[in-house]
Amino acid sequence: MKIFSHHPLEPVESVLFGGTVRKSNLLLIIYLVILYNPSSILAQGYFNKPECVIYDSLYSRYLVSNVEDGRVIAIDSNGTYSVFWTSPRYALGSCLKDEYLYLSVDYAPGAVVVLNRETGEFVRKIILYGTGQTDGMTTDSSGNLYVVDMTNSWVLKIELDNEDNYTIFAGVSASPQDIYFD
Repeated sequence: MKIFSHHPLEPVESVLFGGTVRKSNLLLIIYLVILYNPSSILAQGYFNKPECVIYDSLYSRYLVSNVEDGRVIAIDSNGTYSVFWTSPRYALGSCLKDEYLYLSVDYAPGAVVVLNRETGEFVRKIILYGTGQTDGMTTDSSGNLYVVDMTNSWVLKIELDNEDNYTIFAGVSASPQDIYFD
């Protein structure tokens, strides 16, 4: 498991586009898409401080969460943009596992929203009592979800078959933003 701190000048690796792309390069890619195709993105207002981009190979699309307006935008293989889901607050880190999209949302305490992977319909909310702002997340092959708590500099290990049971790992770097399971 690798944990990264968020710092504007510190590149963070994310697995995207079938390979590893540094977060600084990901932002460059997003900005270039906006620059060279502004009518399809800016005019329709789909991106408002994008936070996380994941590729959904099952449905051949990218899912982009936006911090500012709480929306998750789907970009299909034809380049069509649509609103997949809208959070009443911020939409932060996300990951896919089986038929679900897990999404960190800015609630107090921290929470993870579970959405239907195909339709974007709300399934449930996992409330993480005693935590702060959650963000990046990943899963392992044993059915656990790992979520970073930026406020407390923790990593939470949530058992997906018993979501009320989670373990806190403290002592990670200050304000971790993203995580992946290696």
